[in-house]
Amino acid sequence: MRNLRMRSVKASVFDIIVERGALKGDSACRILDFEGRKCLLVSTPSVYRLYGETVRRHLAERDCLLDVLILEMGEGRKFMPAVLEVAERAQRVGLDRRGIVVALGGGVVGDVVSFAASMIRRGIGHVRIPTTLMAQIDAAIGIKGGVNFNRHKNFLGCFHPPEAVLVDPNLLRSLPVDAIRQGMAEIVKIAMIRDVRLFELLEQHGETLIGTRFGQPAGIAEEVVVRAIDGMVAELSSNPYEDATLERHVDLGHMISPLLEVRSNYQLHHGEAVAVDLAYTSCIANDIGHLDDTGLLRVLALLRRLGLPTDHEFLDEELALTAFTATERHRGGTLNLPVPTGIGTCGFVRRRDELPEGIVTRTLARLAASADLLADADRLVVV
Repeated sequence: MRNLRMRSVKASVFDIIVERGALKGDSACRILDFEGRKCLLVSTPSVYRLYGETVRRHLAERDCLLDVLILEMGEGRKFMPAVLEVAERAQRVGLDRRGIVVALGGGVVGDVVSFAASMIRRGIGHVRIPTTLMAQIDAAIGIKGGVNFNRHKNFLGCFHPPEAVLVDPNLLRSLPVDAIRQGMAEIVKIAMIRDVRLFELLEQHGETLIGTRFGQPAGIAEEVVVRAIDGMVAELSSNPYEDATLERHVDLGHMISPLLEVRSNYQLHHGEAVAVDLAYTSCIANDIGHLDDTGLLRVLALLRRLGLPTDHEFLDEELALTAFTATERHRGGTLNLPVPTGIGTCGFVRRRDELPEGIVTRTLARLAASADLLADADRLVVV
């Protein structure tokens, strides 16, 4: 017998440029200079009206642009037909193996473009220019793309790193306040798992940052964005393809939130669902002695001050138990549930049998009575 073996190693490095006004400046010129490579620009109607001509001009001046594809997007449209539209347009305009797709928009645009780029000719390049807070500090930073399938969020997807990410906080000026608020949930998550300073900044300045769409205080706004991105990069870099371990701190807030989104038919925004999940998981952590009462109240107080929900009518025992099972399937048969152990620290509940009997019922009851908890939490708010 002869035993033959092939070893395959895939590594990737890409730059994340964070610069206010970058879309109209030298950073955009540098990132969008593809040295003769042809590209397809993908965006949505509203985003293209605001920023599309600026990006198109950068590409056209460098003789890179082949075509522009404008798609109606949103979580309720994040399915395979959107990916196939990108692939069909790439084929129609003759995008070759060195071609590149530019995603200009929020997290859904980035997910769809990344997935399409991973399949076109078995993988071509893509660049992300995120235009929402959620995308700038979370969705555009990792290497994943994906779409929903048969009432399962992100069931189909890929690991396909971008060639670059351009984060321009000025693009947040055009967003409704609610969109900023929803993006805040993912920043709270990063603060909870690793960054006390970031949590304190949100306690002190979060409402102002939302109201000014990260315009003021300018120095604080930049620090919050950079710390959130840096925290995400640090968490993802050691296990970008999720093949070293299925224990990931960044999965905090992502156990019940996918099912909440699906049950609401994607009317509940991802950030809102994550906020409910953060509150729910923090109550679990408190119940099992991982998070003290003060820590729990600070989390609930911060979510409340940022205008994010801590409970939802769709969250019941059946959904919670289904979420436990779905999480175990997604994480190799073990729960690997991240739970806060303090502000800025995080641990894991690895198996469901580590949780005491009746904890789901107790946690739901506690959230349902959260008005009393939140009244206590208000007294802890940092002014």
